[in-house]
This record gives sequence, structure tokens and C-alpha cells, in this order.
Amino acid sequence: MEEKISPKRIDWIRFRSVAEDYFRRNISFEACYEQMKITYGGIYPERDTLYRWERAFRESGNIVYYIKAPGAPQFRGLATQILPLIEQNSHISLRRMAEIINRSRQTIANVITRDLKLIRVSIRWIPHILSRSNLDERIDASNCLISHLWQIQKIKYAGFVTGDETWLYLDNPSNSQWIDINESRPTAPRKAIGAQKVMLTVFFGADRIWLIHAMPQKKSVTSITFINDILTPLLQSVRSSNPELKQIYVHFDNASSHNSHATTQFLEENKIIRVAHPPYSPDLSPCGYFLFGYLKRILQGNTFKTVEEAVDAASKILYSIPKNMLYSCFENWRTRA
Repeated sequence: MEEKISPKRIDWIRFRSVAEDYFRRNISFEACYEQMKITYGGIYPERDTLYRWERAFRESGNIVYYIKAPGAPQFRGLATQILPLIEQNSHISLRRMAEIINRSRQTIANVITRDLKLIRVSIRWIPHILSRSNLDERIDASNCLISHLWQIQKIKYAGFVTGDETWLYLDNPSNSQWIDINESRPTAPRKAIGAQKVMLTVFFGADRIWLIHAMPQKKSVTSITFINDILTPLLQSVRSSNPELKQIYVHFDNASSHNSHATTQFLEENKIIRVAHPPYSPDLSPCGYFLFGYLKRILQGNTFKTVEEAVDAASKILYSIPKNMLYSCFENWRTRA
């Protein structure tokens, strides 16, 4: 007996076929997305889906296939509508499924966990493995950090600023997906070197974001740019906002521009205390364990056409972080160290 294919599955087969035709003619997933949106109107693949299809096509040369698992359990009701969507796109969001099926996100979530036995997981990131000398340096730096934080906690961390650089990408696909409850967590490759991006530097304190700086394209952070474009305006802002401050503390990691003789001399001349940071320890940097993760979680699923759009969106997110959240970040820092 031939298997009957539902209209929704026919849609997905058609979408994959159309997308594969575009890819065979060297048309990008972005152009494919815009054309399908115009052609099909209400229901069409998400941009992230087409991005993954294009990547799969470049790797295998084919994206139109359907494999029926032998002995697959038979589902009823909403589960029969939800499962094909997840099979076609394991990264699909509850919001997107709610739009397609016309049911609430909570109802869909209940069916996924109760009937389909699926869970949504984040893709695991494996940090650098610390050597014995790294661990010794971490202990020394942590003791120094604890001393400074306890001392300045009495004035609610006024004059203490921390910062770091991160890549801000124009394309920000989701990093989680639906899988079977017994299935191993999937992995994902790092961003390609050629992916469109901009270097973003952020410095903040326990009550505000002090500085957001986007590095011009095709330029890198040197000690000169770090001093002139970041440290100088940062210190001017802190001092003008807190003229009564007796001491300013800055914290950043051990990048070459941060550890250069010119940077060290600049801090000494301006009587700024630099708080040491242990190597390979993002868990002891507020940008590492809080700020950049918070920013990129909100950016997930967003694609920007220009660097300016991406920087503007990131700035709005950062400047809207509540003060109590920033203060809690510093309190957490003290207990982490």
C-alpha cells in the first residue's frame, strides 16, 4: 500500500525542491527566502531553515529526500502535525509552529514533551583545558580580584569598570533544536572566518553601560586604537560622571593590545589600577559569563543587512539592561572569584 502524504508534507517537499533548484543555479539562500516569501505568502521556510538547506546542499548536493523510520510510533492529534515540522527543521521555534498550526505555544510545548517525548537543548561549547600553571595563575588573579571587589563593594562598585571584545555577526541563527529525549546533544561548527561580522568592544560597571565601540571594517584592535578610541573616552566618561571618585579600576583580559607596554604606561600615567585577569578564564569575566551571552541570546534568529543595523540593534539591547541586573552581575563576580 502506498503511503499517503499530507498537504503540509507536500508543502515541505515542494519548498525543498524549489530551494534546491535555486541552489543549483548558484542563487543564495537570502534571494531564495525573499522570492519564496513573495510566491507563497503565509507559509514558507524561515531564513535560518534555508541557510541550513543551502549548507546541506553544498555538502551533499541534494536536499530533497524523505526517509520513513521503520517501526516508528503512530501519533494522533496535534502530534501528527508537529512531528513533520520538527523532522524537517529540528531548530524550529515554538512561535513558528504556533503560526503554522494555529495553536498556542504552550499547547504545542505540552504535546512535544508529553506525546513526542522531545526536549530542546542548547549546543554544548567546550572551553580551553587549563594547565597546572594556568590554574596557579588563576588562583593568584582570583585572590587579587576578590580583594579589590570586597574593598569597592562598600561603595556599590563605583569606579570599577570591566570590558572585552566580541564578534557581532550579521547572521545569528538559533543554537538550539528539538531532539528525542534519548538522543545525544548535537554539535555545530564554529562560524566561518569569512562570515560578515564586526568587532564590538563593550565596557560597563555595576550601574550602567559605559562604552560601546564598533571597530571599523578591515581594522584590528591595536594598543593605539585601544588607548585612543576606547580607554580615553571611557575614562573621560567615568570621571565626568563621578568627579568625586578617588580611584578607578579597570578589568579586561590578556589580549596583546591590553598587555602592551603602551597600554600599561597609559594606565600608570592616569593612575588607573588594572585588575589582573587569569588566562583562559572567561568564567571570571563578566562579559564572558553574563554580558555577551545575554546579548547573543536576544540576537538569535536575527539577520541584519548592514553592520550599522547590527551595531544599532546590539546597542539598544545593551543600553536597555536594567541596573539591578548589572549590579547582580558584579555580586556574582565576587562569589565566582
